[in-house]
Amino acid sequence: MDPIWYTIRTIVSVVMAGIGGLLLWAAYLVSGNVTGAAIAWMVLLAAAIPAGFFAMFTIVGWQRSTAAQAKPSPLVAWCGDPRRYAVLWLAFVGLLFGGAHQIVQEIKQGDAERADLQAYHRAVRDTLFDACWNRAGQSFREEAGTGDVTLRPRMMSYCTCLDIEVEKSYTPEQFAAVPKERWWARGDDKIDRIMQRCRIEDSSFVRAALIIRKNGGNPESEAMQPKILAYTACIKAELAGGYTPATVMGISTDRAWQDANDKFRQIVARCTKYAEL
Repeated sequence: MDPIWYTIRTIVSVVMAGIGGLLLWAAYLVSGNVTGAAIAWMVLLAAAIPAGFFAMFTIVGWQRSTAAQAKPSPLVAWCGDPRRYAVLWLAFVGLLFGGAHQIVQEIKQGDAERADLQAYHRAVRDTLFDACWNRAGQSFREEAGTGDVTLRPRMMSYCTCLDIEVEKSYTPEQFAAVPKERWWARGDDKIDRIMQRCRIEDSSFVRAALIIRKNGGNPESEAMQPKILAYTACIKAELAGGYTPATVMGISTDRAWQDANDKFRQIVARCTKYAEL
């Protein structure tokens, strides 16, 4: 290959490597907002752009070179055949445009999926959270034995649990098929299990808050919130690892029952220690 074509190939390869690097950087920046397929296509193009231009300018350079004493490799000579040369360029350009098209399509699909998910979150919130807030507030006010645990953080914890559990357990189509009144009526096994998990989480929230209050702390302070969250998360993990869905339904949210039950009392002790209450 003539020296001038070595220089041209080097310059083009460096520029295209820079473009590939920018594409990788862009993939890193948007990795949390687009689908995995879009990231895969961006990485593929980031590798294909510099490698492809290096290969194609190698072929072009040998075609345009006049140095008779040098010969290209058999592969380059095969690719440089006039019958294949144009096809290779078209295939390479097609790969670039096809990859760019796929990236755009995947981004659009990801945007549509996020819009659907956001609509689902709004539907759950509008159907359950607001109703839960009213029902929980009334129920908690009438409940005895919770001391002076502030209602608002407790209601927020309980209704957030309900939202999360429903979104984990139902697809948007399944959720839409459930009549609104059924969420608050007993008799549906799936819904009853969700409500039970959130009632147990609420009882854990109350216990942690009362322990903090008993020890002279303020459960509403920012310093105590991580401890309450750690305790409720620990109880949830212990139940998931040590109870079947059927046996969870047999757990009472009454603290006296929990203290009298050997297995649950040990869980309370472990989680109290874990949360440093």
